[in-house]
Amino acid sequence: MFDKIMSLLEVLLLIWVVVQGEYIRFYEREVHRIYSDREKERAAWREQKKKQAIKKAEASTTTQASIVGERDL
Repeated sequence: MFDKIMSLLEVLLLIWVVVQGEYIRFYEREVHRIYSDREKERAAWREQKKKQAIKKAEASTTTQASIVGERDL
């Protein structure tokens, strides 16, 4: 009788450990998804800032070129 109770207890504890493992796996996957989404947003933000810097540099170069052209006149 004692052996049956212990076997049943072992099986129940094993099931409990497996269920906990599945919860951990689920939440780790969600954390990974959140970090992945955040990294994609950061990459898009960096690309946007890079384009703004290029436009600003081009506008500055164009302005300087027009100033130099006016001096020559």
